[in-house]
Amino acid sequence: MRLAVDIGNSRLAAGLFEAGRLVQRVSVPVIDVSDSTRFFGRREGVTAAVACSVAPVLDAAASVAVERETGVRLLFVKRDLAVPLRVDFENPEEVGADRLAAALAAHRRFGGAIVADLGTATTVDAVSPEGEYLGGAIAPGAAMSARALAEGTELLPEVRPAPPDSPLGRSTAAAIRSGLAYGLAGFVDRMVDAIREAVGAEWPAIATGGGAELMLPFSKRIAEADPDLTLKGALAVLDAHGAGRAGQRETA
Repeated sequence: MRLAVDIGNSRLAAGLFEAGRLVQRVSVPVIDVSDSTRFFGRREGVTAAVACSVAPVLDAAASVAVERETGVRLLFVKRDLAVPLRVDFENPEEVGADRLAAALAAHRRFGGAIVADLGTATTVDAVSPEGEYLGGAIAPGAAMSARALAEGTELLPEVRPAPPDSPLGRSTAAAIRSGLAYGLAGFVDRMVDAIREAVGAEWPAIATGGGAELMLPFSKRIAEADPDLTLKGALAVLDAHGAGRAGQRETA
């Protein structure tokens, strides 16, 4: 059994995998993460643990919590384990571990692929059939956009993103929800079209992240969402390094 962790800006997700299959998953708001956080409780038989993190301030707490529960050291993508993709980026260190892990998972499944990750930020990235991360686009996520509307205007309320009943919102809250969902889907679809045009190929597009289910019904370019794509990519990084056994303690 192996443990994968995705430490984001808003939430921490963790999954237990056995024989490549997700058997248990938890999601915790980052504000609740500390070295005493309980993810799954004491677990025997975990042989490796790996994390993608874009919130380094939480890394130490997550490491303590994971080692307490599993007896193994939490390894970090990029910091401890290189991602087996060529990175075509001006400064490869700027690319988040989550974006690379999701791209790797998509590449292992499709070859050339486009990944839309809808979290605190929305990213749309491309990976070539040859395993080259080609870069992508970054925009605000749905919740961030909703918060910006409320903070930047006098009269608009902050609305929790949710699927609208109609594109024609008949209240202020309904109009904002329509704008968030259709706007997010429109951005993702336009980026998928632009990337396909840039690479000259109709690579499949897959969505992941907490906002994927919100966007998916309104997208015309993405037919599938996998909320665990980043976790699966982190495990793929482990696989590339011999299942992550090196440098980890035996299970206590």
